[in-house]
Amino acid sequence: MEHVIDWLKLWEEIVTVKMGMGNQDDESLVEAYWKKKAARFKKKADSSRSDPGSSRQLIASGLEAHPDSTLLDIGAGSGDWCEFLAPYAKKITALEPSDTMVGLITQRIQSGKFENIDIVKGKWPIIDIEPHDFTLASHS
Repeated sequence: MEHVIDWLKLWEEIVTVKMGMGNQDDESLVEAYWKKKAARFKKKADSSRSDPGSSRQLIASGLEAHPDSTLLDIGAGSGDWCEFLAPYAKKITALEPSDTMVGLITQRIQSGKFENIDIVKGKWPIIDIEPHDFTLASHS
């Protein structure tokens, strides 16, 4: 019998090891991790405003070619991709499991007065979410 790899379970194990915790299902451990990382993520995102980089420009040009499109940003983090891509998409859904990071996205949306970004708190692929034209998972 051929051994079938459970890719989702393998990914979860890799993330768990990287985060240095034994149980990724323990939400308090996961949230504690993101609280420690949030300031670093925000600082990095703020610095990317002056130089968006070729990856962001490539994705922006794809969205610009399809101005009525929707984008799902899986693991939206601090919301820097959402903020950069908001002018190019009809609607962006920021999917993020961490309360801390959702707070950063919310601040970013409010300060930029973005009306086309919706935040959904949840984990991919567990959460049921409507289809989008484009999907971005920049941190995975």
